[in-house]
Amino acid sequence: MTDIPYMKLWIPDFLSKTRHLTIQERGAYLCLLMEAWITPGCSLPDDALWIRRHLGVSADEYAEFVKPVIDEFWTKEDHRIHQKRQRVEFEDAIHRSEMAKKAINTRWHGRKVIPLKT
Repeated sequence: MTDIPYMKLWIPDFLSKTRHLTIQERGAYLCLLMEAWITPGCSLPDDALWIRRHLGVSADEYAEFVKPVIDEFWTKEDHRIHQKRQRVEFEDAIHRSEMAKKAINTRWHGRKVIPLKT
């Protein structure tokens, strides 16, 4: 699980790319994105049963709402699926987090320690 508890969602981009989807497909897409975000490597197993269980959908719902979204927006690679734009955003979030940690450590360790008077 990632230690980045938030995920950027560029709303105009999302809506412009998903306007043709039904509300159920759009919901499935968002759920897939969120599930991938918290899964190591920001990808999901290319396994219908795993995805069905994690999204809480039946086989029929998977076939009707989830599979078409995966086929249209996700890339399959080494028995996993990932969403290209999300992977870029994920890597950027990890980089920003690491830079912030380094900056905090530099500030913290760079301070002069003044002993307390007792």
